[in-house]
Amino acid sequence: MDLVTLDMPVAKKPFSTRREADRVVSREFASRWCAAHSPTATRPGQLGARISDFLSASGYALATTATPSPGRQQFLEVYPHVALLSLLKRSRRVPYKVSKSTKYWPGEPLPERIRSLLREFGAIREALGQVFEGMTLVLPTPDNVKSLAELKRYEDVLNALVCAWVGVEYLAGRTVPLGDEDAAIWCPRDVVRTAPPWRLSDGQTVCP
Repeated sequence: MDLVTLDMPVAKKPFSTRREADRVVSREFASRWCAAHSPTATRPGQLGARISDFLSASGYALATTATPSPGRQQFLEVYPHVALLSLLKRSRRVPYKVSKSTKYWPGEPLPERIRSLLREFGAIREALGQVFEGMTLVLPTPDNVKSLAELKRYEDVLNALVCAWVGVEYLAGRTVPLGDEDAAIWCPRDVVRTAPPWRLSDGQTVCP
């Protein structure tokens, strides 16, 4: 593998509370309903540490604001909610999380919430299909879904593909790191409005 993308808080140093990356992303995207969650001692906890240690020991370097340029043998943290703003050209958070359906559509009966989730899944699937050729993911029809639990595996697959898409954008030089030299969340450049200039691999700077 040339590159690993993770939908999980990671850092070069141990952490158990909110990082600068989480604060910067929240300031940038809170108005678009995409504020970052706060890491805790248990989430990601030892799991996150083990994954980071394994990748580092395997020769992968964590990409942060100190990373001079995109390259191979790197791993980076991404935030799918922010990525979807770019992928789908939306102005606020995309309602695609199965566990949040009652919050997205309060008072709506289950069949309608399933239909709404599948509509969002379809939009994500279509956008990803224009990036990854030969995608074979087939979504169920609303009438064939009896419970929200049946949709979770589709959410997970789409989430993983969105993370992969951010990796593609990263290697193409179309992402920026929000955070510091210890930890950064890589976001598509076109949705970052107020971040300071970022240094590119050729020494130039760009203001997203």
